[in-house]
Parts: sequence; structure tokens; C-alpha cells
Amino acid sequence: MQTLIMAEGEECNGGYGSLLDWLDIGDESSSMDPFINGPIAEQDHEDFWEAALPVMDIHPETQFVMEPSFSSNDSVAPTTHRGDAESFWAEPPVNDVEDSTKITKKRKRARVSIEAKRMASGDSTKGKLWNVFENNAASPHTGESVDHGNHCLVPETKLGFQHGAESDLEAAGNNSNNNNNSSNSNSNSKCRSGGRQSSPPNLPKESRWAEQLLNPCAVAIANNNIVRIQHLIWVLHDLASVSGDANHRLAAHGLRAFTAKIMHAGGTLPCSDFITADPKLFHKALLKFHEVSPWYQLLYTIANRSLLEAFEDQTNKVLHVIDIGVSHGIQWPTFIEALARRQAGPPSLVRLTIIADTLGAPFSAGPPSNDFPNCLKRFAKSLNLDMEINVIAQPLDSLTTEALGVKEDEALAVCAQFRLHQLLEKGLDKNEGKDNQLTSVSPRDKFIKFIKDLNPLLFLLSDNDTDHSSPDFVERFKNSVDHLWRFLESTSVCFKGRECEERRMVEGEAAMSLVNNVAYDGASRVERNESHLNWGNRIREGGFVYEIPSEKVIDCARAMLRKHDSNWEMRLEDGCISLCWKNNPVTFCSLWKPCLNEPA
Repeated sequence: MQTLIMAEGEECNGGYGSLLDWLDIGDESSSMDPFINGPIAEQDHEDFWEAALPVMDIHPETQFVMEPSFSSNDSVAPTTHRGDAESFWAEPPVNDVEDSTKITKKRKRARVSIEAKRMASGDSTKGKLWNVFENNAASPHTGESVDHGNHCLVPETKLGFQHGAESDLEAAGNNSNNNNNSSNSNSNSKCRSGGRQSSPPNLPKESRWAEQLLNPCAVAIANNNIVRIQHLIWVLHDLASVSGDANHRLAAHGLRAFTAKIMHAGGTLPCSDFITADPKLFHKALLKFHEVSPWYQLLYTIANRSLLEAFEDQTNKVLHVIDIGVSHGIQWPTFIEALARRQAGPPSLVRLTIIADTLGAPFSAGPPSNDFPNCLKRFAKSLNLDMEINVIAQPLDSLTTEALGVKEDEALAVCAQFRLHQLLEKGLDKNEGKDNQLTSVSPRDKFIKFIKDLNPLLFLLSDNDTDHSSPDFVERFKNSVDHLWRFLESTSVCFKGRECEERRMVEGEAAMSLVNNVAYDGASRVERNESHLNWGNRIREGGFVYEIPSEKVIDCARAMLRKHDSNWEMRLEDGCISLCWKNNPVTFCSLWKPCLNEPA
């Protein structure tokens, strides 16, 4: 059996390159899966899983159980946790006691021991922004609180043991430990200029072992290869942990997505952690995330500054902002304060129309008791600013001018952030409702035309800079995993490797995008991101021209970004500002104005 032995501090060059060899991942068409050439292969894809689940012994009524937690002093894995009927761990069948002992020893060696680091005491988020929402955060919680702690939610299953899986597990486990040692040795390095903390360099593909397990599993699912699915899920099941490094956490979220796919989770969206969160923890998580990471905060900074410039000459008009976003009010206190203190004097009235989430989509939904509009109004009143806030709970594709309350004599701006990708790229056949039944009518294009007809001073679009629009499941999955990896890797750096409830909450919400892309289809798949280039083409065709951000906007964004890790960078191309993590774009912001010379 092949193993990896690596000295402490030694670079992992090619260490994971042989992982595919251990897993024997080759051409799926040459699989020895008896089901591919059997009667199941002749069935439809949906019927296939109906027949396959009993073979895999994964049942729709499977209950989720908690993985036994690891204390900081644990040197070996805890004793096997047992659920109501079966053992939590998917133990392979053995023929005799000797084989059982060998496998147990191998699994103990392969287990990755995680020492969870707690956040240092003290709340650094307390300040002006925290005080705006402090009263609301203390409001009584009306929903059910879910505390995942250090545990990984995975299904209680019995998966058949495949030849070679124990060596795959040991190889992946040994290499994950080596990867941890290599990354931790660089965690305290400093950037040469500015004193910003610098994260380790971009990991090569060989070091991103979770993707080398997840992507082949997606191929196996697409090819209905039960044997390979069992093999890879068993390995993922043993390495997944929501409290490990980025690889372990990605494996945990990927396993969750595959479980939803296999167990026919499609239909209604899973409940967001934000919806069931305690309001105080919810606001604390958002504030902390925006404090330590520029993922959203940079785009909010650009948006606020651009809105102020667009309204600069509108001294005698009512200002109206339509907020189609995910900030849950956190974006607006600095904007409100800037309006109240502007040199030309505050506006006579500021109207904020918030389009509430109706889908329960990641980051869009919040606790039912979340009352941030009243918090914002109280804050505006304390600054002697007259402010009116309206909340509209209506799907984006059914909005009307009357519902938005748009008036001709007001200065209007539309701020759409991380929500428009929830619209379908093309219309769905109402009789089928699947991605392969797309029609030529595009709800996205219709909505952009609707925004154009409102004639705003400024249309601002921010979103994830990735592509989840492919009808091919494997390609879409790979893009989703790659984007989630960058999120998890960046949060590891932003939170300085410390384990806390706030990080777990925002990471769990980001992982919902992967679950939605994997397990859902048709109108239920709301995570349909497009690249900034595709969005730019759509908006131009909708009658807009891009507005180049001013130097003040760029300087403000750069000043904000300098406070963060040196692996963050900002690029300006085609009138679009892209936020990049380790040279890879992750989010973008673009400014648009209606085209005045549009042909009749």
C-alpha cells in the first residue's frame, strides 16, 4: 500500500497528485459497475435513483445525526457514535475479527484530528454600525434556533465497502495532515508593504484534495455509477468536517450537497441557517463578516459612494433608492450619515424601498423577527434626516412600477446586489419545469428592460463573478465547488484560522449555493450565477451604457481594501470593478445609466 511521508515544513509538491491514482479514477465508461449494464441502465434517470437507493441502503427517511465532537486534547478519534439503530460511521463489512482490527487501525491513522481554535474574547464589532442594530439584535427570537457547533451534518447511512477504499482514506488523511502543517507554517507571515497579514500562496490543484474527491463523485453521479459513488462518498464521509481547514470544510459541504442530490431533495429549497438563526447571532455574524472580509463590504463601499455622487446635484428632489440586495440593512447606515452631513444640506426626504426575499435563497433571507427597517429609521431620525422605508415581499419578476411607488418628480437609483442571478436565464416550460425545457423568453432580460423603463439616474449591479449557467451537471458542479473553495479559503484567512459561530454561519450560507446547484433543477434552482461579461452584454442589450467609476470611488475602494489581506486585489476592466482572491475574480460591481440615444 502506497503512503506519503512528509517532513514538517516540506512543501507538498505533487503530494496530492497521486491521489487520483489511489482512487483509481479513470474513464467512467470503463467502470465495472454492474448496474450500468444491467436493467437499471434502461430506466429513466429519475427512476434510476429509485432503484439505486435500496442498493446503496440510503433511504429518504434517513435522519441526520451529529458527528461526535473532538475536544482539543483528543489525540485519536472518539469511540463510534451510534444513532437510533445503526452506527453513525459507515463501517465496511468484514469477514472476521482480524480484518476488522486491521481496518479499525487504518481508520484511526487516517482520521484527521482537528483542534478547534475559539475566537478571542471581546467584541470588536461594537461601534457605530453595531449600535444601529443593537436594539434589534436583542429582539425576541420567534424561530427555531439551530446550533451546529463543531459538528458536520451527514446522513446516517450504510454504504457498501469497495476494494481500495481504506487505502484511499488513509492516503487522503495523511496528506490532509501534511497540508495542514504546510499551511500553518506560513499563517503568520506579513506582507512586505503596509504591514498587512499575508495568507499562504495560492494552493496548487494537487493540494486541493477535496475537489479531487468531489469532482469525480459528481461525474459518477452523472453517469449513474453506484459503485464509484459508494466508494467516494465513503472516503468523503470520513474526512468531512465543518471545523477543519478549507479542504475538510469543502468536503463536508460537498457531501451535504451529494446527499441532497441522492435523496431527491429537489422541490422546496432547504431552510436557510439565516432564517432559523437567533437574531442577535445573525446580526453579529453579518457584522463580523463585513468587518473582516471585503467579499461584500467592498461592493457596498463602491455602491454607497457612487450613489452619493449620483445624488450630488439632486438638492431639491426626493431621493429614492430601490434596494434589491442581501445586506439586511448593514449597507445603509454610512450612506444615511453621509446624506445627513453632505455639504449642500440633507435632502427633504429619502425613500428606501427594500425588495424582501421570497425564495429563502442563500444570504437573501433573514430571521422573521429581523426588524432592521425600524432600526434604520431611528438612526436617520437621530441625524435629523427624514426617511421613509417600505418593504415589498414580492418576486422580482412580478414587480410593477405601482408596487415600487416610483414617482416622476423624484431622483431614482436601483441598487441590485447578489439577487438578480436568482432570475432564470430563460423561461421554463410550465408543463415541465426542468432546465432542459428552457424557452427563448428570458426573465433576466425582461427585468433589465423593466429597470430601464423606470429611468433611474443610476443602475448598480453587484454579483458573484462565476458561471453556474451550464446545463451540464458536472461542469456546473465544478464551477460551484471552485467558487466555494475561494470563499472558504478566504474566510480562513479573514478569521485568522479561528473557529467561531459567526464564521460557521456565513460559510454554511455560502455552501447553500452548492447544495442548490447540485440537488435542484428548474425553478427551484435559484443559484444561477453568470460572469460579469455575460451580465454586461445583457445590460447593454437592455438599453444601458456603463458608467466608469470616478477616481474618488476607486480611491475609496482601494483605501478600504488595504485594510485586508494582501491576497485581495481590485481590478477595473470594461467599466466593471472586480474583486479578486489570489488572482481569481470572485465578485464584481458595475455602474450603468440608461442610454439616451437608444433608437426608436
